[in-house]
Amino acid sequence: MARFKRISVWMLCVFSGVILFISANLQAEPNDIVTVAINSEPTTINQVQWKTDIDGVVTFPMHQILGGRNYKGRPQFNLAKSVHPTAGATRIKVKMRKGGVFHTGDPVTAHDVKFSYEQVLAPENANVTSATFGVIDEIEIIDDYTMVFNLYDPMGQWEESLFWPCIHSKKYYEKVGRKKFLKHPIGSGPFKFVERKIGESITYERFDGYVDVSPENTKKYADDLGVNPKVNFKTLKFLIVPDAITRIAMFETGELDLIYDIEPHQLKGLQKNSTIKIKKSVHAPSLFGMAFRVDNFPFLKDKNLKWAIATAINRQEIIDKAFLGEGYPLYMFANKVEEGYDPKYKTRFKFNLEKSRAYLKKSSYKPGTPLMMTYPAGLPQINTVAPMIQDYLKQAGITIELVQLEAGTFITYSFKNDKRLGPLSIYSWAGEPNPNFRLQASISSNSSYCVYRTRPNKEEIDALVEAQAYEPDKVKRRKILAKIHKELAEDSSGTILYGLHQIYAMSNRIEWVWSKKAQAPFSLSGIRMVK
Repeated sequence: MARFKRISVWMLCVFSGVILFISANLQAEPNDIVTVAINSEPTTINQVQWKTDIDGVVTFPMHQILGGRNYKGRPQFNLAKSVHPTAGATRIKVKMRKGGVFHTGDPVTAHDVKFSYEQVLAPENANVTSATFGVIDEIEIIDDYTMVFNLYDPMGQWEESLFWPCIHSKKYYEKVGRKKFLKHPIGSGPFKFVERKIGESITYERFDGYVDVSPENTKKYADDLGVNPKVNFKTLKFLIVPDAITRIAMFETGELDLIYDIEPHQLKGLQKNSTIKIKKSVHAPSLFGMAFRVDNFPFLKDKNLKWAIATAINRQEIIDKAFLGEGYPLYMFANKVEEGYDPKYKTRFKFNLEKSRAYLKKSSYKPGTPLMMTYPAGLPQINTVAPMIQDYLKQAGITIELVQLEAGTFITYSFKNDKRLGPLSIYSWAGEPNPNFRLQASISSNSSYCVYRTRPNKEEIDALVEAQAYEPDKVKRRKILAKIHKELAEDSSGTILYGLHQIYAMSNRIEWVWSKKAQAPFSLSGIRMVK
């Protein structure tokens, strides 16, 4: 009998241990996954074909770069160990750090850097940033870890803008071919690609062979946040959730660990939840504006009409009522953290209804003539903002007809400068700290998104835009940018409206911070689990 009891107790202990083991593993599995909501379907998971910011969000965790900006918005080297420009910055020698390893186990070398830039510039990849790197004449290989960037012309803000493309493996491309290279990318970053389910998710796993070539930078970030300097969870999963209400609901039920682009009116419910952390970045690029599509509707060449529209809009009231104060008015074609932005910018376009009516009286506009104003679905609080603008313009004496378009349709029409957008359209284009890409893409008369190619002084504007792109001296470049903004204010292709703070939230399981001056959450490889 005693023996039977001893066996029973032993079996009970074993059984209990098995139950505890299974239970612990069932609980550990979900806790080893960090889920991040992204707001739209990426066009690609390979950085060489980058078309949108979302593409960058999902590709950067796989890769290392030569250098860019750190989470405080300051220039920082990664794979690059040292950079030595010649006079005029048209020949830039780069020495790389050794030790970087691709997910295949192959070392990261200068040959991979050259290959990666060639892929970004290749026409068949249609990379939206290729124009930025068109200034590169050749990348000259000195040895396996040393190269020289030979530029056709100097490059404005080259320290921050030249070195951020992701570095891909040339050997992997040659082994698997273009098709697999694009669909199953590999890098040398802390996460490796696992699978993509179109319209649903993208899954990465921690790369245990990862070599952090700049551990001093990682340690500083980790120390500032009070987290583990190493990636301490197994799986990073992106869930594609376009609808903001659905994102909030999934976040509150614990299906998501991180969400961003939270609108202020959504905060009240979240603030009651003690298991989440709400954060805000006031230094994230943000810009919302109204385009005057002058080429398609020549009556908008009338400066008095444009000035009447610009001064009729009460930007501060939009921020206060539609966004509960989480933003700021803008009056110049620059986001708040952009080179050339002047917080003391003096403009004739601040809200002044009396002045607006006076401008309108001088214009050729016939009272009662309806002007169509289009806007894309999905912009923050757009169904509140658009009617507010309509009412402001009505008070000034301008009749506005509102038309909402599906976001994809709006983007397609914008790229083609389609007349179906009407004379006025509300848009969002955050840009980044370096204004070059946005100026080149929307102000230069030969650019895709330019709406005012018939500008009387287009040669002068084109020359100024070109000059700022190639001016490495910051003081001289700011002077050029100031001239551009003065010209744009005098004869504009639109009016700028406001910028918004970036509000984001995370579960108390993780810690992460939005990088200063970043227009999107590009630094998600910095997520660390704290619970």
